[in-house]
Amino acid sequence: PNITIVNMNCGKEDGGNSIQPVATAAISARILPGQDPKKVEESLEKHLKAQVIRYGLHLTLKKEFGAWAWEADLTSRFSILFFKAMGEHFSNVAIMPCGGTLPLFEQFRKHHPEMDALVPGLEDAKCNAHGHNESMDLGLFEKGINSIISFLRLAGEELA
Repeated sequence: PNITIVNMNCGKEDGGNSIQPVATAAISARILPGQDPKKVEESLEKHLKAQVIRYGLHLTLKKEFGAWAWEADLTSRFSILFFKAMGEHFSNVAIMPCGGTLPLFEQFRKHHPEMDALVPGLEDAKCNAHGHNESMDLGLFEKGINSIISFLRLAGEELA
């Protein structure tokens, strides 16, 4: 899994230049398809509790259970149509198979197992995806929108 520490806070607002009585942080774990989120959570908790805590400090954990990772079927008929639609607007299309820890998709798969789910991600070299300074080149964004429009046209033609 990919472990990220986010939302670190130390003490109270305007606490000044002094030692604060409380510090908090959120730890995010993004897992891969096939990994059990409960086992990842248990492993992370075990690791954190095994750390030496000094100076009379203590550790308190508040857990929020995540979701199973999702993985797209890149060989499905609609995935192939989407890649074709992207080819109408981009000179080079690179497919990077990956999934995500998106709770919605696990629920979607449970209720509609016959349907495909594909989440296109457009990134340029400077986009800083998921960063605090995430951005998107407007020309790339426009091509992405046009690719989705082309996909809907191609899918409609196939289903007609």
